[in-house]
Amino acid sequence: MRVRGLSGLGAYGLMACLWVACHKDVSIELPPVPVGSNFLMVGDLSNAEIVYSDVLVQSPYVGSIEQGFDIDGDGNSDVRFVIRAYQSLGAGHSGHAYIAPMHQGMSLSGTLSNDTTYSKTVITVLSSSQWSAEVRSSYLYGCRPFLDSMTYSITAENPQLSWFEPGSHLSINSDFLTDSVRLIEQPTSSMLMINGVVNDTLYTSQYSNHIDCNFPPLDELTYLGFRLTTASGPALGWIMFTALDSQRIAIHQIAVQRQ
Repeated sequence: MRVRGLSGLGAYGLMACLWVACHKDVSIELPPVPVGSNFLMVGDLSNAEIVYSDVLVQSPYVGSIEQGFDIDGDGNSDVRFVIRAYQSLGAGHSGHAYIAPMHQGMSLSGTLSNDTTYSKTVITVLSSSQWSAEVRSSYLYGCRPFLDSMTYSITAENPQLSWFEPGSHLSINSDFLTDSVRLIEQPTSSMLMINGVVNDTLYTSQYSNHIDCNFPPLDELTYLGFRLTTASGPALGWIMFTALDSQRIAIHQIAVQRQ
């Protein structure tokens, strides 16, 4: 290659520059990883701090336990885990656990799903040559926890929690729930409740997990995101736990954004 008007050294210098320019690596610029208070990388402690670690929430064989956690340190619980276990001759042993935000400023990662088959009624006629009776059984489906009165909150909208993988991004605009949501249940349906007899009709009811409640897998590390309104503004965080069985939940970490 000849370059006019330049000395040999200058020409070689220009050629070197042209070679570098022509062979310059061309890389595609990727969008930056979201940063700032509106995003949080789950499991990354560079912008979050652990406020609780290594807590086992466990109920007695028959009975209940409630464990609250004050995440922002204002003296009030922001979220609680509840585990209850029952024993009866008819239903045997059963237990269930749920997680509950303690106020409107605390919400858990999840969505409301519509389920049109959240309730159904089965009618069975029992009869003999001298009598007949009707058993009208109502089966109620949902993901909300049992209430203290052992009645049920029935709705076609059922809350489902969303789980995260370490390294995934939680956004301030993600879907969050302020509902109490069941985490574990064993067995998958409640005992049969006898509601009464009216005009030779026996009314019974049962609450069941007919729909998908997206329970966390047992014996696996699980990350649940949350959004908490603090005195300094909204903060994101995660709860890392393992559902051991229907009466034990191991909470490994509760971490929240630094503010």
